[in-house]
Amino acid sequence: MVDTIPPSYSDSDLANIAIKFYGLAGVIKPLVSYEDQNARLTVGGVQYVLKIANADMDVADLEFQHDVLEYLANVLPDMGLPKVIHNLEGDTIGMYEGHAVRLLTFVPGHVYAHAKRTSKLHKSFGRYMAKFNLAMQGFEHPGAFRPDFIWGLDNVMLAKPFVHYIVLADNRARVERYFARYEAEVLPKLKNLRKAIIHQDANDHNILVNEAGEVSGLIDFGDIMWGSLINELAIMLAYAMQNTDDILSAAEEIIKGYHEVFPLLDDEIEIVLNLAAMRIVQSVTLSSRDSKDDPDNEYLVVSQAPGFALLKKLEAIGPEFLQIFTKKITGNLSVDNMAIQQFLSSNDSFCDVFAFSLNRHESISVSMVDGADG
Repeated sequence: MVDTIPPSYSDSDLANIAIKFYGLAGVIKPLVSYEDQNARLTVGGVQYVLKIANADMDVADLEFQHDVLEYLANVLPDMGLPKVIHNLEGDTIGMYEGHAVRLLTFVPGHVYAHAKRTSKLHKSFGRYMAKFNLAMQGFEHPGAFRPDFIWGLDNVMLAKPFVHYIVLADNRARVERYFARYEAEVLPKLKNLRKAIIHQDANDHNILVNEAGEVSGLIDFGDIMWGSLINELAIMLAYAMQNTDDILSAAEEIIKGYHEVFPLLDDEIEIVLNLAAMRIVQSVTLSSRDSKDDPDNEYLVVSQAPGFALLKKLEAIGPEFLQIFTKKITGNLSVDNMAIQQFLSSNDSFCDVFAFSLNRHESISVSMVDGADG
């Protein structure tokens, strides 16, 4: 997290920067960004992303990102990942008025947030990111260790002091309950989880989808770091389950796709949906804090309403049932029907997880078979 106001160069300024550093004269189109300034640069039909870093950004972090991308260009050349473009001096980073200037190839596709949610899409998401994580098993880098990075999911407790910024009392109380459960049930397990360098921000605006309705690309490596491997899948689920009618169906297909390519371990399976909830907790808490200082920045609060809604649904379903659910998906459990009956009889705070309410229908037939009626 940086504190300096993001750069805000005009389109003509950005065009001149592209010429100065890369000798490329083209059309500039601004892109949404948070701490930095990004723009699409089109030159004779070829597209790039011009990135102007915040003045507070550590150049070493940017060099780490470039090292990752250059490694991936060799091991995953067809995975739809940005490639680093060298400037006229032969460097990957130049400096302009205190800002690091970079150029990456533009990755085509529609963002996941705007794609039609299907079983095919969800499963391809799981498989895509599992392939990415498998490839990263062979990569190490000293810049990956970011113990104080507030957006690291392993560091989610760094967000707890900012819970009071959440405006609505009901949302604030729910977030406090999630923190309490995390401290008691998940935090003690972190030290024993598998670790790796993970992307750590596979949200619905960083995942790209092709015309066939499958995940085809991944962008924005600014949060990449060393952390618990299962955090990758948890973060994927946190965003993919938002704005989705059937959250459990979406979760099932994503987890299945991932597990088929890169099998999960028992301790990871038990906590993955708890960690997904904590990513949402982290997001709504930090965006609530940041919106106090920048109330006009819609980017900061864009995911708050869906995030709070999903936290409410997951809490109503309950952590015990969610753990049974993930174990069943991965083949690690023959479901104990008695346990489910006990859960159903003891839970009086149900919420809709389908696109319809079970309470409003006298008789409903629900099939889990693709294409079936009902």
